[in-house]
Amino acid sequence: MTKPIIGILGGGQLGMMLCDAAKEIDIETHVFCPDDDCPSKGRSTYFSVGEYSDEEKIIKFSNSVDFITYEFENIPIKTIDFIKDQNKIRPGKQSLLLTQDRLTEKRFLDKLNIPIAPYKDLKTIDDVISAQNEFINSIVKTRTLGYDGKGQFNLRQSDDPNKVFNRIVNKSIIEKRIPFEFEVSVIIGRDINNNTTIFPIGKNIHENHILKHTFSPTNLSKKSNQPTYRLFRKNCY
Repeated sequence: MTKPIIGILGGGQLGMMLCDAAKEIDIETHVFCPDDDCPSKGRSTYFSVGEYSDEEKIIKFSNSVDFITYEFENIPIKTIDFIKDQNKIRPGKQSLLLTQDRLTEKRFLDKLNIPIAPYKDLKTIDDVISAQNEFINSIVKTRTLGYDGKGQFNLRQSDDPNKVFNRIVNKSIIEKRIPFEFEVSVIIGRDINNNTTIFPIGKNIHENHILKHTFSPTNLSKKSNQPTYRLFRKNCY
């Protein structure tokens, strides 16, 4: 019996760790990445280099694997559309559509009545002024492609709204700054038979907006998982 092959779009550190985990349970991996010197190269069973916009290479890659996943949310939707057998993709395209855009994601969470920081869609200078008056202190964030603090800056009530608005180069949102103790991560898995598993909550420690350590298990109550599980059940995987 041949070993199953999981295709991974993206070759960063998360992809590297996914390759290592797959190897422990005797599953082969095939990474597709534009960067020929990415962290996952050398850790995956197979490796292909190419642009996400290269339809021919994406199709060839998809035909060589049994399942396809992605190591981060910034894979272009067009890349997913190149793949003929959409049933190979886990999770499906809907997950990317929801998580690639902060505004889309927040509106989705609102519909589920999951508490999140107050926010505004930033379209005009009036939105800046409104946020300054309502939120006092907030953060301007790009709607797409922001990670590790990139594409973000602080917005204070005393800032000149004209100067703030002139700094905006991409579609953005304004999010109220809220006090918090720490960030947590919750991982939920579901198989093809709809069986689900919730992994222990992880407590995250950041330095300069970059994740440095995750500690698990924690002493947090299982009730902390409930909003995440509600989101998971609603999302269309």
